[in-house]
Amino acid sequence: MRIVINYDFFNAIKDVNEDFNVFKVIRNNKNQWIKFDIPVLTAFEYAVNNNDFGKHMSMALCVYFPVVFSLELINYKLLGDVYKDRASERLKTLIPYLNDCNVNTDYDLIRKSQLNSKIYNIRLNAKKIPYILESKYLLVPSYDYKKDIIDTPVLQEHVVGSKLYTLSTGSKQKKLQLVYQTN
Repeated sequence: MRIVINYDFFNAIKDVNEDFNVFKVIRNNKNQWIKFDIPVLTAFEYAVNNNDFGKHMSMALCVYFPVVFSLELINYKLLGDVYKDRASERLKTLIPYLNDCNVNTDYDLIRKSQLNSKIYNIRLNAKKIPYILESKYLLVPSYDYKKDIIDTPVLQEHVVGSKLYTLSTGSKQKKLQLVYQTN
């Protein structure tokens, strides 16, 4: 059984477990920065300073990111850690779906999940257009039939650039490698 979600499961776990810091702000805002903020800032800088664009653009970016983080810090002081709250709600709504997939876990256990490995593969779709498939293998603590805690492997697959993530149970397949001996 597969679960389709619209956020990165492991990043939600990191958002819940980490304190508020620069990396949390970058991880949660990088899509907005790449798609909107930096192109708008680039166009504005080019319109204002078209003769010496490179120098002024690097200065603008050096000023932009500290200002954004300062605003996020003010937001954190006023409202608390909104990234942690959002990730916590996402994980709480995901738990019943994981239980349906025979990953019997709860909120406290799911917070202890660990990343086992991350693999990127290049695949072709039906129209022969290549895409990058990101596969994250996670170890999610769960209860077995005797109520002992075991690590259940969960596979998260994501086409880089899309907003859909699929979760399924499955472990990393071991590959056989040739071993060459020298005499």
